[in-house]
Amino acid sequence: MLLKYIFAFVMLIHGLIHLMGFAKAYRYGNITQLTKDISKTNGLLWFLVTILFVVATVLFLMKKESWPYIVIIAAVISQILILTVWQDAKFGTIANVIVILVAVAALGSQRFEANFVKDVKLHLQHTNTQSTDLLTEADIQSLPLPVQKYLRYCNVLNKPKVKNIKVVFDGEMREKEVSLHPMPQIIKLIRSVEQFVRT
Repeated sequence: MLLKYIFAFVMLIHGLIHLMGFAKAYRYGNITQLTKDISKTNGLLWFLVTILFVVATVLFLMKKESWPYIVIIAAVISQILILTVWQDAKFGTIANVIVILVAVAALGSQRFEANFVKDVKLHLQHTNTQSTDLLTEADIQSLPLPVQKYLRYCNVLNKPKVKNIKVVFDGEMREKEVSLHPMPQIIKLIRSVEQFVRT
């Protein structure tokens, strides 16, 4: 949780720093950090990057899936602008690399989750089209005796066979103590597992 807010802070500050390029181009104040002149066209691009980073930060905190795309666009434009004033803004490259790496990792996670949801839907369609057979004594004869006894105890015989199972884990995990945050926070965890039976 702490790393989440640190990353959001980095994105926001990095974006706001680009306002110096806008201010330099339009002569707002005495911007001595940027020694090279910036055209008004480029100044608008510096301002655009600020907006993109701010929007990406808000979407990130709101857990919206679109934030990685926006921050990658912002970082690419930012890096192009940094190259035009390399001597003064080269350290901004570090921030751009960080946000791009995190955004790419987030996209990979989103893609994995999307594939998982797609596979679940496909398997549900498959199992829902299967015939509804009943579980009989003959079906459990090859199972170990304790398992047979348990199934009889659960009264599942002569009832429809299980086609799919969904298990939802709901729990909490304590964060490791760090010097910046001596009181560990509790992270809530909710995970689901889908299992399908092919017959």
